[in-house]
Amino acid sequence: MNSLLSDLYTLEGRIGRLYYLWRFILLCVLAFGLFFTAIMGEPILRRSLSNDFVFHSIMISYFLFMAVMSLLPHFTLMTRRVHDFNFSGWVIFILFILSIAITVPLIMHLGIEGGVNTALILNGCIWGMFVFALLFWPGSEGANKYGHGNALYHTSIKPSKKEQVMKKASSRKSFYAILAAPIPEDSLYIFKHLKTEYKDIQKINIPEDRQKIEFIVVGYSDLNESKLRKILSGFGIGVRAVRKSRQ
Repeated sequence: MNSLLSDLYTLEGRIGRLYYLWRFILLCVLAFGLFFTAIMGEPILRRSLSNDFVFHSIMISYFLFMAVMSLLPHFTLMTRRVHDFNFSGWVIFILFILSIAITVPLIMHLGIEGGVNTALILNGCIWGMFVFALLFWPGSEGANKYGHGNALYHTSIKPSKKEQVMKKASSRKSFYAILAAPIPEDSLYIFKHLKTEYKDIQKINIPEDRQKIEFIVVGYSDLNESKLRKILSGFGIGVRAVRKSRQ
């Protein structure tokens, strides 16, 4: 039970489509049950209490309880599902702002009833498409900055800083660029610039003959043989081949 609650109330990590779907269904059933209880219990509670202040206090407390039990967990699940695309949870906040930006002008121009009804339709379409994407759009392949996993049903917590450092060290790759001619000494500054621009290049080794360059790359880098060849060619360095070292 504790693991289920902690799973529903955390913003850490990423989750897959089926993982999100089952919890989405669970929260919808829970929200329906709580709302049905409120609808059925409201007239009974009103008849039992003569004090309007006490009645309204209980109803407000109950709806806050509903929000904590169903709406808040849904928000955290949506955030973790967005993380699966390697996007920030701020995407959801932007959608909330967009909903408000749509609703307020409509109410001002169409009045309360017309504006609210139109806003409900438009916002329903926007949020419906968003939830549809969460349910059916596959996440980013492999690991991203929020965790691991590319299956339909997965959950992954973002690793600690220590684990990230260890993972980064373990994902070290080496590339060798074989040059068409030795690099002139006055062109060596280029490689200092490369290390500054590409943070995932940990080290560049250039032997004395300057006919071969070793690039040591760490982390989840998109640098590969063709990209390194293109970078070097952009600086006017002739390259015969770029190969990945076998480790």
